[in-house]
Amino acid sequence: GLAYAGVLFPELSRAGRWRESGLRILAAEAERQVLSDGGSAEQTFWYLWLVTDLYGLVTAMLRHRQESVPAAIEAAAVRGRDFLNAFAEGPADIPAIGDCDNGYALSPYLCLSWDKVTRDRPGGLSMFDASGYSLLRDKAVQASLIFDHGPLGLSPTFVHGHADALSLVLRAGHDKVLIDSGTCTYSGDIRWRSYFRGTRAHNTVTVDDRDQAVQETRFMWSKPYTARLVWREEREDGQVCLLGRHDGYHDAGGVTHWRGILFIPSLTLVVLDVITGQGEHAVELNWHLGTDASRQDDGSWMLAGTAQPVRIQINGAETRRLRADEETPAGWASPVYGTREAACTLRSAMTTRLPFEYLTTIRIGESATSQPVSAQAGLHLWRARINEALAYGDTRHPG
Repeated sequence: GLAYAGVLFPELSRAGRWRESGLRILAAEAERQVLSDGGSAEQTFWYLWLVTDLYGLVTAMLRHRQESVPAAIEAAAVRGRDFLNAFAEGPADIPAIGDCDNGYALSPYLCLSWDKVTRDRPGGLSMFDASGYSLLRDKAVQASLIFDHGPLGLSPTFVHGHADALSLVLRAGHDKVLIDSGTCTYSGDIRWRSYFRGTRAHNTVTVDDRDQAVQETRFMWSKPYTARLVWREEREDGQVCLLGRHDGYHDAGGVTHWRGILFIPSLTLVVLDVITGQGEHAVELNWHLGTDASRQDDGSWMLAGTAQPVRIQINGAETRRLRADEETPAGWASPVYGTREAACTLRSAMTTRLPFEYLTTIRIGESATSQPVSAQAGLHLWRARINEALAYGDTRHPG
C-alpha cells in the first residue's frame, strides 16, 4: 500500500517517504517470505500465490512508469512464479497445502504468477530443499506426487501451517487420488478448524491420537516438529527412492515417524511407514481420497469414477472406509474455503508396541490390473537406512 500510494500519487507531500518505506520493507521481506527455491515460508501454496502476485504487481507498476525495480522485489516475484509453475498450471490447480482462504491480491483472474505459455514440466524428480518438497512426475500416466518433508510454517507462531509432515498429494491426469483435505474455516466451529489443520486430515500417520505439533489457538502452534529428507536415490530405470522423517512425537517415548517412498514409472507407488520408539502406542494411518473407494475380494481398494484404474493395498492393520463421519470426525474435504463436503478416508489403526510398519501400494493404469510389483528391495534399503540413522544420526545430506 505504501509503495502504491507513493508511486501513484507523487503530488502528495509524503509520497516520497511512502514510496521509499514501502519498497524498503518489501525488499527486506522478500527473502523471508519467498524462500530461495521459490516456496512459501508459511508452508501454504495459496498464500504464496497471493504474495507472489503482490510482488509482481509492484514490479509491473514500476516498469509501467519506467522506474527502476529493486532487485530483491523482482527476484521474489520470479522465484515464486517458478515454484508455482512447477506445481500447478494455474490458480485452479494449486495444491491445497496449508491454509487457503481463497483470497487474492487484486483479482482472481489476475495471473501474474503463471506463464502465458504452459511449460513442459519435466518428468522424474524435482527437489525444493528450502521449502521441503519433493515433486515426482510420471508422464506416461500423467501423474504427479508431492512429498512434504518441510517445516510447520513461519516461526514463531506458524500461523498458516498445517501439521502435515511427510504427507503425500497424488494426482493422475485430472483425477485426484490422494488429496489434502483443505482448510474449511478460520472463525467457524473450532472443531472443524482444529480438524482440517490437524494431522488426521492429512495423508500421514498419527500417534496416540495427537497432532504432530500443539494447537494453541485457531492460528498459533507450539512445539513445532523438525522434518527432513534423510535419503534419496534416482535409478537409471526411472525409479526413485526417498526416505523422510519427523520428530513430532519424540516426547512420547522417543517416537519417530519414517516414511519411505518407491516411485516406479507407469505407475506404482510403494509407501513404507515405520514408527520407531519405545513402549506401546496407538498408531493410525489415513489416506484421504479424491473419490469414493470399494473393498475388493483380495482386501485392496478400487477407486470409483477415475479415468484410469486405481488400486490401493494397505498392509499393517485392518482398514476402514470412513465417509462424512461427524463424530470422529473423518471423511471430509474442503475444496473451497467456508465449505466442507463428504469425502472418502481409508483409515488403518491399531495399538501396538514399537517399532511398527505400514506398507501401502498404489497402482494406477495398467499396473492396477496386473500383478503387484515386488518392493522387497526397496523395503530392505529403507530399513537399512533407518537403522543406520538410528545408530549414527541422520545429519548427512540426502543423496
